[in-house]
Amino acid sequence: MNFEAYCGKLVMIVGHSESGETTLLSTLARTLPTESGTVRLFDFNLTQDSPEEVVIFRHHQNIGFIFQQFHFIPTLTCGENVAIPLLLNGYVHTDALKESV
Repeated sequence: MNFEAYCGKLVMIVGHSESGETTLLSTLARTLPTESGTVRLFDFNLTQDSPEEVVIFRHHQNIGFIFQQFHFIPTLTCGENVAIPLLLNGYVHTDALKESV
């Protein structure tokens, strides 16, 4: 199967339960390895990258995750939970909190 999406375009992955949407997204996020074929996202060949290269790919803000379940850390406020990715990318705590609201 071939699938292409282009920058600046809205893409929705929809389908009936068990039709492969989660598998596709998990493959793109590299949380699920591919068994065959090639997966390219931007200039990365996700089927050949080492685990270290996958970390670099994610760290360079190429992909983000929005979960159906919130997965919040219960001891943090909503704003603090939202600020976590900013902190991991080097924002100062006060700036991350300002950006997260």
